Amino acid sequence: MLGGAAAQRDTRRSPGRRQLLPRLDLAAQNLQNRRVTTVHGKRTAHRRTTTASKPKKAHAPSTAATASEQQPPSKPGEPPIPSAAHEAAKLAAWAEPKATSLVELRAAAENDTLDATFKKHLADFRTAFAELRRQAPSVVFFGGARLTPGDAYYALAMAFGGELAQRGIPPKTGAGPGAMHAVPAGFIDVRDRLPHKLSQHLIEGVSRLAHLADQSTLGFNIKLPAEQKVSPAIERAAEIQLFAFRKFALYENVRGIVVFPGGFGTLDELLEVLVLAREGRTKDPIVLAGKAYWQPILDAWRASAERNGQDLLAGLLDHVLVTDDPHAAMSFVEGKTDVRAFEDEPEQLYKRMVRELKLASYVTTRQEKAVTFLGGAQLAPTDPALALARLIAEHVAGQGQPVRVGDDGNGANAVKDGAGEVQRVRWDPASTQSQQRRKKHSVDDVTFSERIPHKETLLRNSSAYVVLPDAARGHDELTTVLCQIQTGKLPRRPLLLVDSSYWKPIIDSWERAMVSSTHAYIEPEDMKLLRLVDSLDDAKEALAGASAGPTA
Repeated sequence: MLGGAAAQRDTRRSPGRRQLLPRLDLAAQNLQNRRVTTVHGKRTAHRRTTTASKPKKAHAPSTAATASEQQPPSKPGEPPIPSAAHEAAKLAAWAEPKATSLVELRAAAENDTLDATFKKHLADFRTAFAELRRQAPSVVFFGGARLTPGDAYYALAMAFGGELAQRGIPPKTGAGPGAMHAVPAGFIDVRDRLPHKLSQHLIEGVSRLAHLADQSTLGFNIKLPAEQKVSPAIERAAEIQLFAFRKFALYENVRGIVVFPGGFGTLDELLEVLVLAREGRTKDPIVLAGKAYWQPILDAWRASAERNGQDLLAGLLDHVLVTDDPHAAMSFVEGKTDVRAFEDEPEQLYKRMVRELKLASYVTTRQEKAVTFLGGAQLAPTDPALALARLIAEHVAGQGQPVRVGDDGNGANAVKDGAGEVQRVRWDPASTQSQQRRKKHSVDDVTFSERIPHKETLLRNSSAYVVLPDAARGHDELTTVLCQIQTGKLPRRPLLLVDSSYWKPIIDSWERAMVSSTHAYIEPEDMKLLRLVDSLDDAKEALAGASAGPTA
């Protein structure tokens, strides 16, 4: 929620805000709260924190869906759950133009407005949710699109699919090529040769609308230059426009998660699940398939996490299984007894997510473009990375740009302290009452309970990203930005990694795993999106011109 005088000011300006924020407070009860704080830089005397007027309410395009196409409400007063056909028509009406190259996608990302982006998010969520409620719990498989049939990991993915068929559990993937095709292809091959149909044993949290006897292969596709067509091995598919709710559609309503080798997108998917696990939002078993790929990455991450007598990972990976044995992996998945298909009741999840997406759209379309700082929450107060972050924030605020942080913690405090040095120079404690009131307005503070609206508010409309050493959350936010810039879903922006002694071993392990003579999950130039910085001069050089460009 907006904090202090800022909340009062914005509430007076917009009656809609007054109605929206109290409802969000109800949703945030008993849930993990996530904050986005923006500290505004040095201002001219006439400039105000928020200049945009309230936009007109966004309405979905009308469709031919009738009342019979919608699921009746489960309780009196609740809205009907849209049918998959209804949401597919809505998605088609809002779909972006077909893009055939990364150049076209990046041009579209530069020109896309924030309002249009959040309309796509809302359409994506409704499409994904309508489909998920009708699916039986599955095991989701993440992995690279560039695996080919001659690859050992491709054969391993087919073997995992075959093992799943013998347990009666349908697979779910991103519906593209590579590992996303191999798993369902292996599943179909074994399933269709079985003498009789098998049924999975039930778990908690299954939707009341789920077709439990359906063993179709499931997929959620996304439009990318190299993988726009749905795999022929996917028997039940939906198309999503943006990454945020494609990930949600994949890891929600599952009983296990298996991750094959891949690029930035695969890392992003894994890290988001690890963050949810650390926050207690999921108990799904996680398997990393491909020891030769994953072990060096995990070893480098663990080594860097030992910092100033602290372990930044603190048991995060203790319950992750790394194996090349499909039988052992599926036994590990089925052996978990405290797993739920939907972590929350679907009706509650639906209402809370829509409400928070609307809040995220409201806030993001009104906030100024900022330099966004990520990570650092668990660093010791004396960590040198925090001192450098403080200097960078002071420099950015001194240039008149806002800075943005995602959560409480030592990293966020260092950034706010650095930006606050500029504010204290401009607004002395002995200044007039009106100046003091304006100083309070210089900090916008918004709290979310759901990870996706939080990340979208934090990462959208950024002129640059500065990432501090961190555990899973900072890495998750970094790979989210990397994946979306790489695939043209976000405009290209500077990405600064503070403290090369922490980041270089990790980045080197990524490069060795993702760019090699035998496996190329990304292009070599994709690694150039990252910039290691160890001094303020390094940061100034990397940030030069970062304030330019559209708000996307």
